[in-house]
Amino acid sequence: MDMLNEARTKLSWLIRLRWAALGVQSLSAIPGVALGFLPWEYVPLYLSIIGSVAFWNLLTARFLYSKERQVTETDLGIQLLADVGTLSLLLSLTGGIYNPFTVFLLVYSVIASLILSGRALAFILTSICLCIGLLQWDPDVSHLSLTGKVTRPILFLAYSVVALFLAFLTAWLSRILSRLRESLETIREQQARLDRLRLTGAMAAGFSHEFSTPLYTLKLRLERIRRKTSAEVLSDVEEAALALAQCETILKTLTQSGLKAEQLHLVKSDLKKILPEWLQEWRRQNAQSAQVHFEVLDSTPEAWTEIPHLPLKKSLFDLLDNALEATLPESAPPRITLHSAPGGILIGVWNQGPPIPQVVLDQWGEPFVTTKPEGTGLGLYNALTLTRALGGQLKCLRHASEWTELQILLPWSENSSS
Repeated sequence: MDMLNEARTKLSWLIRLRWAALGVQSLSAIPGVALGFLPWEYVPLYLSIIGSVAFWNLLTARFLYSKERQVTETDLGIQLLADVGTLSLLLSLTGGIYNPFTVFLLVYSVIASLILSGRALAFILTSICLCIGLLQWDPDVSHLSLTGKVTRPILFLAYSVVALFLAFLTAWLSRILSRLRESLETIREQQARLDRLRLTGAMAAGFSHEFSTPLYTLKLRLERIRRKTSAEVLSDVEEAALALAQCETILKTLTQSGLKAEQLHLVKSDLKKILPEWLQEWRRQNAQSAQVHFEVLDSTPEAWTEIPHLPLKKSLFDLLDNALEATLPESAPPRITLHSAPGGILIGVWNQGPPIPQVVLDQWGEPFVTTKPEGTGLGLYNALTLTRALGGQLKCLRHASEWTELQILLPWSENSSS
């Protein structure tokens, strides 16, 4: 919910609450007269105030449902100030501080803490304390004065302390609810990311399944033609069989690199700890001579993010394989860098070789776009799909020192204790 809709919701809630309060105040006039809290001569004024508040509430409702008007926290503060003022005026006519309904002023301290903050909240709380002070020195209710040790200063202090305590308690609860709402939004966002990842995996699996049957049929037909055909067209059949084998390789790669549902568990991880472990595994899978340097470019003590380990590791290995293939013989080995950036954490995969072909950059991240004879283009496609689904980005940068950098931006997360 955005701030504009939230403010409108609060104002709508205030309007309904005010109608309920007006009903209670109207009905309380009868016992107020009977018990001596409301003198007969004040009844017309009392009812006039209630009628004015009802008219004010109608104007407020019209303001609320004017879609072109924005509701701000200042509007909410004015509404609460009007409520506190009119309630104090009604209480001054019906016994002042000794009216049992004076406790409604304390309720407004709770309401103010729920819907206001900062200076607006401080102003309303100060107004409530001021109204409590004025009500107990009302000369028209001297016949209701308390006796004994409950003096006016003690009564004022007690009501003010209770009002401030209720405001503090409500503000604390409001902050807790706000944090819970933020946590719920985070969980929903994570679920949406996982749903996008699972959808990508399901699409890849479905594509592979639908394509495998006609390809297998085509393979059988080519084998039959190869056995029966003449020498002139045999070369064409061989070329077609070669293309078919490449299609099979692409399908196998697509199936193996697909995002499987059982692997899609977001784990809060510190990239400064897991990246060196992954790089050691990549070295073991390749020749021992395959080197990669890892470097942290800033002094950030930790780099926490929420990632699915297996798919991200597979994508990183694919990018490292590409970097190793692109590295020129006399150039420095590939390197991995890690540093914080606005909006997240950057993993850089560097190689000192020729720039990425323009055709690949023009169709960045599209499947099967590659200039390699045996390539499929699925490594880059999977890496780009994964980072986007996680709320990140994958970009290519060409530096002046003839280094090519693939930047993986992943969203920042708080540390594991959060």
